[in-house]
Amino acid sequence: MLLRIVVLSALLCACSSDPPGPLGEPLTAEEMADPGACADCHPQHFTQWSGSMHAYASIDPIFRAMAKRAVRDTDGAIGSNCVKCHAPLALELGLSIDGTNLDEVPGWAQGVTCFWCHRIASVTGDFLPEATLAQDHVMRGPIAHPVATAAHESVYSPLHDRGHADSNKMCATCHPASHREWKESIYSSDDPAQSLSCGRCHMEGSNAPVADVEGAPIRRMHSHMWPGVDIAITPFPQREEQRAAVQKELDITLLARICVYPEGEEPQLMLTLENFAAGHNWPSCAPHDRRAWVELIATNEAGEVLFQTGVVGEGEPIAELDDPALWLMRDRITNTAGEDVHMIWDATTFETSILPPQTPLTPLDPKYRDPHMGRIYPLPEGVHKVRMRVRLRPVGLEIVDDLIASGDLDPKYRAELPTWTMGGTELEWIRGQGSCVPALP
Repeated sequence: MLLRIVVLSALLCACSSDPPGPLGEPLTAEEMADPGACADCHPQHFTQWSGSMHAYASIDPIFRAMAKRAVRDTDGAIGSNCVKCHAPLALELGLSIDGTNLDEVPGWAQGVTCFWCHRIASVTGDFLPEATLAQDHVMRGPIAHPVATAAHESVYSPLHDRGHADSNKMCATCHPASHREWKESIYSSDDPAQSLSCGRCHMEGSNAPVADVEGAPIRRMHSHMWPGVDIAITPFPQREEQRAAVQKELDITLLARICVYPEGEEPQLMLTLENFAAGHNWPSCAPHDRRAWVELIATNEAGEVLFQTGVVGEGEPIAELDDPALWLMRDRITNTAGEDVHMIWDATTFETSILPPQTPLTPLDPKYRDPHMGRIYPLPEGVHKVRMRVRLRPVGLEIVDDLIASGDLDPKYRAELPTWTMGGTELEWIRGQGSCVPALP
């Protein structure tokens, strides 16, 4: 409560816009709440965070539109369920209760901030974990023996150490579904030597001083970009760096193989996809919003299209495609009448068609789930070449159009949404060069 009073008083006095104290002097409570105060000593961390989806979490126009729509559609029953992860510091300080007034929240309290994450002292609960914050100015992190500084106290925390099994619990407080999926995967283990934690995938390491202060030793410094699927759709720092980082991650996530048998009359194309490196379901984290699909184009020797599926224009919703052969991967959510709905608060049931992660390698293990899925497509005679790729949109355009139609989202943002291509699925089969691409071992 004292911290809330101090920080709110600083807001009223406009102190948060003042520069932080000089290096070597203790940071005040209001300075520590402002991520900009971290930039002097941690410039690389700050730069990476400032372009991340954590920084963008409450600024994203689609989130803001959904938050307003949720409050209106549920007559306020949605409460703080959205803002508690998208702007947790603003919620803690009473600056926003339900996310409908985020335009009025100061910049230092937007998104998931340094001061929020590095004060997490414990996590309780399993299905929907909750974080407990320390009410002090001690910053928690992964370094066992931090260098003493007058700016703030520092202590080691296993919750912040990506090499410790407990680190996944902190991520689970806002990503519970992906965490449950990860726990069922081969990457989950209490032995750090065998575990591949959230941080090991989403926080790439490098050797550098963690703080830009005199005497700081070389440590293992971890990126604060957290690339996933979403990117900023408004002008925002590090947009191109974020886009490149997301594409790099997606390129190794899925593997594909196409085989054509026989090569003569009435051939069939057998397509297999494998969730190779996601560490959780794919797509994950709001799969009811995601839209992932397979694009196939078969042509004859003259280049004429004989068969195609999953071919959509950049501005065309995949839901509007008249394509009975379409392979669409998502969670389909429906209401009590069995009708498709776009908003999760309107849903009562769902069915899934997404790829599970790698699990224990033997089918005899009760936790085993096959990370492969396959489809067979009849092909017309005369097929000479088949090209394929898997594509992904963070949010289905039909959902975006729904938000625009309800007046909650400005139409100008629609064209800014990316359509990703999974690099590991871009394949080309050509007659006479073998039955399968990649070739079978």
